[in-house]
Amino acid sequence: MSLPLPLPPLGLGTFKSSPGEVTSAVLHAVRSGYRLIDCAAGYQNETEVGAALATLISSNAIKRDELYVSSKLWQTHHAYGGDESRCEAALSATLSDLNLDYLDLLLIHWPFASEQLAVQTEDGTPEPFRLADGSLNPVFTVRTEYLATYRWLLSAKARGVVKAVGVSNFTIEQMEHLREEGLEAPAVNQVEHHPYLQQRALLSYCASRGIRVMAYSPLGSASGKKPAAHGCALLEHAVVLDVSKKLKKTAAQVLVKWALGKGVVPLPKSVSEERIRTNADVDGWELESADVAALDGLECGCRNFRSYAGEGWHGGERWVEKGDDRDLVQALVKGARVVCVGLEGVRDKYNGLVGTLLSAPGVSGGGGESRCLVELHDVPDKVLNVKTENLRAVAAVSDV
Repeated sequence: MSLPLPLPPLGLGTFKSSPGEVTSAVLHAVRSGYRLIDCAAGYQNETEVGAALATLISSNAIKRDELYVSSKLWQTHHAYGGDESRCEAALSATLSDLNLDYLDLLLIHWPFASEQLAVQTEDGTPEPFRLADGSLNPVFTVRTEYLATYRWLLSAKARGVVKAVGVSNFTIEQMEHLREEGLEAPAVNQVEHHPYLQQRALLSYCASRGIRVMAYSPLGSASGKKPAAHGCALLEHAVVLDVSKKLKKTAAQVLVKWALGKGVVPLPKSVSEERIRTNADVDGWELESADVAALDGLECGCRNFRSYAGEGWHGGERWVEKGDDRDLVQALVKGARVVCVGLEGVRDKYNGLVGTLLSAPGVSGGGGESRCLVELHDVPDKVLNVKTENLRAVAAVSDV
């Protein structure tokens, strides 16, 4: 589980940094003192990140062993059905794209795997893995899978091509499953973390096992998502702005400093040279305890990133790989889309976390009425049960 180098206190996130911008962003970041660059094949910009790394290293602006570069295996390149060649191909492509001989850290991006490497339409156009709303494109068959892939990660580490291995978007139950299988603990679990979503139980578990937490989306939603509990994006919240004004710091600096105080490694994303520089300017000043308490009070369970299993993927034994789930994830994804069609108003009003679809016909022997659980953020201790008619359509679209 040991990391090859001390993990830098914060890093540059590259998610949603377009190819035309990410090269300059990495150059600015390293020249501003960043040493951790977080990448992923799924971000579709590792070639541009690699161009920046090659420029920096070849110009002697920095040595390779002074950089900490992390990447992630995308769902299409898990060891699906025991096929480790997918993982090997993905790692080889990432190293080539990044112009590196090794990675400091390689993560499993999500604990789900796709049967298909790619799907094309009739005219040969590649199908997107995600639909416009962020949900899984139903032409892909996805299931819970991480054990074989994690074992492959450990083998890559043993060969030295990867210095440390970890996971991303894993739950406590899934990490416990790795432990129960007798596998080395991941060095890192990268998850969404910010004052709107603090994941205290997960952080406590990781701390108890020596697993470092990297925080993506530490500044909240880049799209300005506004949870019903607060009615504004995190960077626009009065508490954040008041602390920012008092300390004469940017709102982003306040949130990065808060994250550091929680023991996580924040990965703020920006392509602006000025914001990249100021986001990392967090030394020589502190948040007062009252400010920390006020920021802690913003917790509302608001997740900006959904998974393929609806919004209920982030907890419970249902998402622990059992090896015999018969594409349960796929069934739930397709079923949840049908069940929740009429609930958009509820979801919008309450920023509902559309929960686990229960008792869907054809899933785990169920055949009764389906339910969708919607958590009301402004009434945290109450859960609204929205009942639907017996949806035979679920079975029709789920193919199970």
